[in-house]
Amino acid sequence: MESLMDTTNSSSECLAESCNLAIASIPSGSDPPTRNKSPMQWKKAARRKKRKNFAHIPNRDEERWDFYRKENEVSEEVIKAWEVGRKLGLYSKCSDEEIRRQLEVMERRDRAKGNRNNRKGRKDRIGRALWGEKKWDWAYRESEGRSGGLVSIWNTKVFSKTSSWHINGMLVVNGRWVEDGTYLVIINVYAPCSFREKEQLWEAIKILVDQYEDRKICVVGDFNSIRVESERIGRTVEVDHRDINLFEEFISSSGLIDLPLRGRRFTWYKLDGTCKSRLDRILVNMEWLNWQPDLKLKGLGRTVSDHCPLILVHAI
Repeated sequence: MESLMDTTNSSSECLAESCNLAIASIPSGSDPPTRNKSPMQWKKAARRKKRKNFAHIPNRDEERWDFYRKENEVSEEVIKAWEVGRKLGLYSKCSDEEIRRQLEVMERRDRAKGNRNNRKGRKDRIGRALWGEKKWDWAYRESEGRSGGLVSIWNTKVFSKTSSWHINGMLVVNGRWVEDGTYLVIINVYAPCSFREKEQLWEAIKILVDQYEDRKICVVGDFNSIRVESERIGRTVEVDHRDINLFEEFISSSGLIDLPLRGRRFTWYKLDGTCKSRLDRILVNMEWLNWQPDLKLKGLGRTVSDHCPLILVHAI
């Protein structure tokens, strides 16, 4: 805003200078070139000439304001984009100013290519960056601060969504497997750390499993709990047996099957490597296992996150 005001002031000074030049061009105290004009006619002619000299100034000033208006539009789009990223739980070591500057460069580049108001184009670019496919769709739950955000994204040629909804700690997507029309329920989980909130979340998932007992169900995500003591090691780790018993009871009573993890023992690592846990897993019901009996769960290498990505492979 300060830079905008400075520019406004400079534009005003330019306008004033142009006025002085225009006024200085009018003969002052000299005889009019046409003697048959009365003093009143001369004044009118001088005013018309003055207006003619000023005619170009508003246009030039309007161009400046149009430029800054477009710049402000870009800045507003960037701020909105970064706010959405924050809500989804994005975090960067760079300062907000540096991130906004980089986003502004990208936004200007897109606008130069004709994508000024193409919201679908922006959505497609984000989706391709996350998924790598042109045919995709997604559902998400906004984060609370830096945590709690959930995103489920899929290839629409393989899976077709019929509905989606979320509550605290989980994102539910209902749909069909396109190849054979099988109805699926995918529950994306990000469990809280609070024991009481976990208890409520486990109960809500059990109700869903009972409600969709005739469908294939997959519960995937960060459960923030372990099943046995050996799934967590570290220098200052205190094992909460009450939490272990609650989680074990939830899995057994819901009829879900905890798929064995291959390739690694833990899925979460503290940044300094002093603590490790298996917090991420995939649970399926028996209907899903009968539908795809040869499932293999693999843990991939950790990159930007402190969690390791998991991949569920159906061996054909």
